Amino acid sequence: MKKILFFDFVTSVGGVQTVLLNILEKMSNMGNYYTISYLDPYNNQFTNKIKNAFVKKEKLPIWPQKTALGWQNKRTRFILLLAMGPFYLFYLLKLTMFMKKFDLIYCNQKKSLIITHLVNLLLRKKVVYHAHGFNKSSDIGLLFKHCINRSDIVIAVSKDVVNKLIESGVYAEKIHLVYNGVDIKAIDKIKVSVPKNYDYDMKNFNLFIACSIHVGKGLDILISAINELFKANYKINLYIAGSVPKGGSLLYLTELEEYVNKNNLMNNVFFLGWQENIIALMKSMDAVILPSIVEESFGMVLAEAMAIGRPVIGSDIGGIKEVIDHEKNGYLTKPGDKNEIKKYLIKLLDKNKLYFEFCKNSRIKAEKSFSLDHQVLEIHRLIQSIF
Repeated sequence: MKKILFFDFVTSVGGVQTVLLNILEKMSNMGNYYTISYLDPYNNQFTNKIKNAFVKKEKLPIWPQKTALGWQNKRTRFILLLAMGPFYLFYLLKLTMFMKKFDLIYCNQKKSLIITHLVNLLLRKKVVYHAHGFNKSSDIGLLFKHCINRSDIVIAVSKDVVNKLIESGVYAEKIHLVYNGVDIKAIDKIKVSVPKNYDYDMKNFNLFIACSIHVGKGLDILISAINELFKANYKINLYIAGSVPKGGSLLYLTELEEYVNKNNLMNNVFFLGWQENIIALMKSMDAVILPSIVEESFGMVLAEAMAIGRPVIGSDIGGIKEVIDHEKNGYLTKPGDKNEIKKYLIKLLDKNKLYFEFCKNSRIKAEKSFSLDHQVLEIHRLIQSIF
């Protein structure tokens, strides 16, 4: 029985963590193949979301518990290295001793992968890197690329991610395309939940988005489109589930809220904050949108929306265009194009025959292409191939 350690430094809970949680739950129930452990040195709130008793939640905290030190600032990087270097070196030594008992280390992010390979200079453990996405291939620097190439398996969540990895110089033979999966059976069992303490009206068209709140998600463009639809007497509400990521700027959220107040949209645009059960909320909605203006490697919330049978709208970039079949289960819009968002929303607002056709097609594609069972079986097959 192989011992697998899932190892990541979690700074916020989003789509990557949703994928990770699904994989942990399924792989830990695969009988005598694996024992599964999970380690987050930051001990983020995500650790508490792991409910499966067969996943051992390891404790090896790093000090200090700072998730945003400012390494990106070149002027302060050297000072930080001098100050934090000894603590990180000591942690690397502890981590080396800790990882001895595992056969494979599974990483979902850059930081955990680089640290794993530093430790692996001595241990020589098998390594899987699950690549969830990049804005552009140039984001993969020399050290990062070297660590990816030293991994035994590289899993890419979309063709877009595959292409960016290859463009950056990652060996093509190491890369395996495995789309993210959703647990459709579990989703079907979740009961509908309407947003509490908000003006929810079933007679209106209720649009939903779940995302981290930052400028790359295109929320300002979306809210502007909703404003123009509202002024044209369309009955539409927008519900935004999400929060500003740790280390992110609150200014963007403040600007969005000010725009909503200035345009008297308080009864049409609602900021729900971080939500525990996104699926339950989505079941009370009529459509789901993701109008990102920067690359999205996949768009997990879109696959989840399709599993519950909802039309989806997303920007024609990155992996989103692999999730949405334009004019079959939803619409692809030009990134940042407010008029296209309006045009396609208007086509859905009446809930006519086309709307319900999209609902049906969404569910069919989710079952065919984004099954969690298929995703985990493919990961299992890849892991077995290196032992």
